[in-house]
Amino acid sequence: MNKIALPAVWLVLVVIAGMIYVRYTWIRIENNRLEDVLQIARSIEATLPKDALKQLEAKAGDIDKPQYRIVKNTLKERFEILGVYHTILRG
Repeated sequence: MNKIALPAVWLVLVVIAGMIYVRYTWIRIENNRLEDVLQIARSIEATLPKDALKQLEAKAGDIDKPQYRIVKNTLKERFEILGVYHTILRG
């Protein structure tokens, strides 16, 4: 090989390796974010009042039921906590 082709081959290999690394890192970060979201969802689900949820029928009339207000207030509390948590993390 001539003297110009060899550095070009190395450059191409380094660029390809860099692209593979960036893609791997991107996928790893996305998977970590997904796992964080799923963990938050599991935590919220675990604290929801199951009895109140069972009494709701997913109809417009549910808004007037006390069970709806219980579930709504529980969710609002959890999301307020999450908002504080994210504010602390972002500093």
